[in-house]
Amino acid sequence: MRRAAGLTQTELAAKLGVGQAQISKIERQDDMLITTLVSYLQALNIRASLLVGVGDKTVTYHLTVGSGEQ
Repeated sequence: MRRAAGLTQTELAAKLGVGQAQISKIERQDDMLITTLVSYLQALNIRASLLVGVGDKTVTYHLTVGSGEQ
């Protein structure tokens, strides 16, 4: 996602207020906390939704940049 957004790890790190090594670590992980994912997506100006199925119902959580929705 970062590469598609045209950012280097250093540029993304600056947007998130972390070091480049932290971005490298995040990108190598097999999993991450949703809060980390949301921060990463917001820094890249990417909107995403999380679909959760419960029984026969589906709940959508919008991980939308700048809207405050979750």
